[in-house]
Amino acid sequence: MNRITNINLKHKPRFKIMPVTNTKIAIGYTRLSDRAATGDETSLERQEAEIRSWCERNGLTLVQVYSDVGKSGRKLKRAGLNAAVSECVLRGAVLVSHAFDRIARNRKVLDRLKSERVVFRCLDLPEMNETLLPIVQCMAEIYSRQLSDKMRAY
Repeated sequence: MNRITNINLKHKPRFKIMPVTNTKIAIGYTRLSDRAATGDETSLERQEAEIRSWCERNGLTLVQVYSDVGKSGRKLKRAGLNAAVSECVLRGAVLVSHAFDRIARNRKVLDRLKSERVVFRCLDLPEMNETLLPIVQCMAEIYSRQLSDKMRAY
């Protein structure tokens, strides 16, 4: 069996993993929308507990958890998310959320994270990478439109 020890690549690999950070600091973000009253969503306490557990397993120190209650994932103006993103930029921390839809159901939110170089991890999508992100952004917008249509019909 031949073993290749040195490979000379002419081009950089097309598929990149989301930026890796050397930080050991994490900022958590939790959110409950208007549906929280119906019991359709995971509580803030449960979201935070799962974020804390993930950070401990991955050697990160969770220094702060920001929350928004009664806010849609489609909205750009969310005080908790804005504070969490600002804190991540300031500290060079990783933004950690219980689920992708807690952070964004809007492409503009994800574009902001990308432009500010905020590394984020969503516990329901641990294999997120730069190749997958545009697809997930499109899926988030489709889901958001479907949800809006259902709410209008209701």
